[in-house]
Amino acid sequence: MSVKHGLLGLLAQKPQNGYELKNSFDKIAGGFWDVNYGQIYSTIDRLVKDGLVISSVEGKESVERRVYQITEKGVKEFKDWLDKPS
Repeated sequence: MSVKHGLLGLLAQKPQNGYELKNSFDKIAGGFWDVNYGQIYSTIDRLVKDGLVISSVEGKESVERRVYQITEKGVKEFKDWLDKPS
């Protein structure tokens, strides 16, 4: 699994902000794969650029968070990856 496909899988479950994605990734990786926030955010930036994820700002002005959501193209990319033989 790559960080890219791990994040797509997490976002296929529900929209999340970067902090939530990091925590969710840590939970599924079970401590055997340590990713840092830089890896999470650089991968998210790439996913947004590639049209696999969109972002929106949610919350009150003093507590705004950027939330990421998978697109149809992202769902297709994730499903295609799952269907690939290893």
